Amino acid sequence: MIVNTLMSDQIPVLVVDDDPAICECLVDIMSLNPSISIQTANGYRECLKHFQDGFHGILLLDVSMPEKNGFDTLREIIARDLLNDTIVVMVTAQEPGEAMAGLESYIFDYIKKPFSTTDLLMKVERYAEYL
Repeated sequence: MIVNTLMSDQIPVLVVDDDPAICECLVDIMSLNPSISIQTANGYRECLKHFQDGFHGILLLDVSMPEKNGFDTLREIIARDLLNDTIVVMVTAQEPGEAMAGLESYIFDYIKKPFSTTDLLMKVERYAEYL
């Protein structure tokens, strides 16, 4: 789902979460900034498709997903050499632990659930400075 049409001055954000309510919540938050172009994926397969189609920007990736967790999804994106110019932000309610082994240099930040709307939006706007 594409919420805003991507323009050169927009901040591309891909929200990946298997929970439609979380996706909707994140889309609502990101929509508060009209400069953000939001896309969503409900899991590993849709996420991978976005990257195969050339997505680059800010990836808000849920850790706990059924088919492949966020760490394994990220590993697959890296293995296929699709991560170009993407800032990876893991969204999680738990501590990352050993599951993130080997991914430390690819993950820009962790956002813990529950999160503040204002803090999340400010962080995404700040991440955009690195694109």
